[in-house]
Amino acid sequence: MFILFSCSSNAIAQTQEENLTATILNLDSAFWKTYNSCDTAGNKAFFTDDVEFYHDKGGITLGAPALI
Repeated sequence: MFILFSCSSNAIAQTQEENLTATILNLDSAFWKTYNSCDTAGNKAFFTDDVEFYHDKGGITLGAPALI
């Protein structure tokens, strides 16, 4: 019984991991699609109003309006 439960648990974990990976890849693709097409309204959906962006050369950018 333990072996059966163990195999079942691994299958569920793998499915959850695959779902998470698919979600991350879809959101990553959607982000870059808005970014590369200069869709500022669509790109804003990926940030909160209090976003802080740190660039190694340009320094800090505070807030979604400044970042977008």
